[in-house]
Amino acid sequence: MADLDAIFLPGIEPALLAGLELHLLETAAAGRLGTTLIVHCAPHPAIALGRYHLYADASESGGANIVQRLTGGRAVGAGPGWIWIAIIAPDPNTIGREHGLARGPE
Repeated sequence: MADLDAIFLPGIEPALLAGLELHLLETAAAGRLGTTLIVHCAPHPAIALGRYHLYADASESGGANIVQRLTGGRAVGAGPGWIWIAIIAPDPNTIGREHGLARGPE
């Protein structure tokens, strides 16, 4: 079984989380980071968008707190008491490969 590192970040601000995710994604893509689980808590009510959702800036939000997760996923509500989980892996098929659950195109 592969090793899994974990990072727990209670109440991290979205801008700091985005910077950390970008750094970890680039580090994993360069082969310098193994599979890492990030667990964090949303400090404020928000709508969390995945990596490929179109969103330009706060002027489009209609006053809502919009957070874009660089690690992907679907659009979800978030806020205090919500726990977010992200997995950073050097290969998208890392999780589940040994059980025949490799990720395919959506």
